[in-house]
Amino acid sequence: YKVITWPTFGGADAVVMFNQTYKADPEMGRLMAMKDFRVAMSHAVNRDQIKESAFLGLGEARQGVPAPWHPYFPGEEHAKKYTAYDAAQANKLLDGLGLTKRDAQGIRLLPNCKPATIEISVVPAFGAWPDVAQLVAKDWEKVGIKTIVQIRERALHFKMRDANELMTEVRNDD
Repeated sequence: YKVITWPTFGGADAVVMFNQTYKADPEMGRLMAMKDFRVAMSHAVNRDQIKESAFLGLGEARQGVPAPWHPYFPGEEHAKKYTAYDAAQANKLLDGLGLTKRDAQGIRLLPNCKPATIEISVVPAFGAWPDVAQLVAKDWEKVGIKTIVQIRERALHFKMRDANELMTEVRNDD
């Protein structure tokens, strides 16, 4: 899994983890394993809006790295890397990956002509995660990636994670 995060108070209160070994959809699995795709998706997220809407204006947008007071804190340059909301940069990166064709709804098409689609799995028992996932989905669709938020019961979610069936998930990292 690879981490991109939203507002945080310590470690990370809401992280979207990409499954880089996803196999059920080989085309999307290939994309999710590519750094430029994950960077594009990170830049596509309006973290300030998430902070205001889901976290009552509190916290700070940064990557899922240890907090500044932790001995393993990697430094501000890593904590803030790829967190700037920049839809133009996201679109440029996605175009650079060959995702230039779109369907009538503006969703990017994969080389096999299927819509580029990601599912975000969320367990509703944890804080603002469903709200965060909905806001992320809205942002990702703006850059042409169809996003489905799937709210799941906790046991099913973790069973699917263990079986390598989740594409992405919202979680926390401390």
